[in-house]
Amino acid sequence: RRVRGKHFVYTVLLMDAIRQLQAQLRELYTQDTQKKLSDKNVVEIILRLKELGLLDVLYTIDGKEYITPEHLAYEINKELQNRGRVNIVDLQDLLNVELEYIQDKVQKIIDEKKAIVLHGELISVQYLNAICEEISETVNERGSLTVSDIGKRFQLTQDYVSQLISEKLGKSIKGYLDDGVLYTCLLYTSDAADEEDSVDL
Repeated sequence: RRVRGKHFVYTVLLMDAIRQLQAQLRELYTQDTQKKLSDKNVVEIILRLKELGLLDVLYTIDGKEYITPEHLAYEINKELQNRGRVNIVDLQDLLNVELEYIQDKVQKIIDEKKAIVLHGELISVQYLNAICEEISETVNERGSLTVSDIGKRFQLTQDYVSQLISEKLGKSIKGYLDDGVLYTCLLYTSDAADEEDSVDL
């Protein structure tokens, strides 16, 4: 005689619970329009589905809505795409979701290399690429740019600006970085030649 284990019993109980929910939904569906799915009915069904592990939802801070983890990730990505950069703490008010859930999705975005976090801000790679293009255009127009000025212009630390320029030199940024100043190739070569002439004299 085969002995049925705990897993079988759990499966039977789960199927019974699902059938009960289906029966409740059928009953509500056949009722008059005025009696269909009140807020209380909806909450009870959602909570029951959540208890059974059939639905994964998060509560909003005000408790008025539920949101799926997938939709939360979509909303964060949309904010990031629209803004380019956003303070992670501000996302809590924007999306009406607890910070712990937001941080979990932010980490996944970082792991996918779609963005970085710098001093509490989530900054998209696309936004950083746009910054690099603007830096390259501006230095070509002016001949040189200080890291300090770039940092002030884009509200980034000088250390990070130096790191970003070093990573993009020879790619999206054409020029030379020397002692906190970004030069065009032509100006840097000209200055270097002038220095050599001065030494020779």
